[in-house]
Amino acid sequence: MRFLSPNYAVGRNTGLCNEGSDNAARVTLADGALAKNIFWQVADSVTLGTNAHFEGVVLSKKLIAVNTGTSVNGRLLAQTAVTLQKNAITEPAK
Repeated sequence: MRFLSPNYAVGRNTGLCNEGSDNAARVTLADGALAKNIFWQVADSVTLGTNAHFEGVVLSKKLIAVNTGTSVNGRLLAQTAVTLQKNAITEPAK
């Protein structure tokens, strides 16, 4: 998945962040898009697969589970819990 603008965008329940993503999946931004401006809205729980890379802000109604070795450039915000397993979470550039 690529976003091509630094402007705000919202992804909703995509295959990359909907109740389990593939292991080693990558969501990266291109052409000046900024992680702080990309919002992913998830209606239920979400799992980022093992050794994946994700960019943007995840807003989840329930759990966000980040599997072992996954890196995130962004924020993970859930109404119930965020679980981490040996992850690198980087705050997006301001």
